[in-house]
Amino acid sequence: MYRDPDTRIFGGVCGGMGEYWHIDPLILRVLFLIAFFGFGIGLLIYVLLWIVIPVAKTTAQKLEMRGEPVTVENIKRFVREEFRNVKKSIRL
Repeated sequence: MYRDPDTRIFGGVCGGMGEYWHIDPLILRVLFLIAFFGFGIGLLIYVLLWIVIPVAKTTAQKLEMRGEPVTVENIKRFVREEFRNVKKSIRL
């Protein structure tokens, strides 16, 4: 499991966990807020996870974060998707 630097709001913890478990990171963010305001422990857990979970820096790590096998084909597909995303953002 890795923190997601691309979809992060604070540290990328919820984004990375959401990618890994294939759920919306917003659900995890709401759960952390409930744990914080309801039980007072959500912030502590989030900060600990922020410290313990590494950031996904390489393509292989980003594939692992998404729960996908690291193969040549997956790396090629991922790089193409990233290139398209960059190309779209430059056009805007």
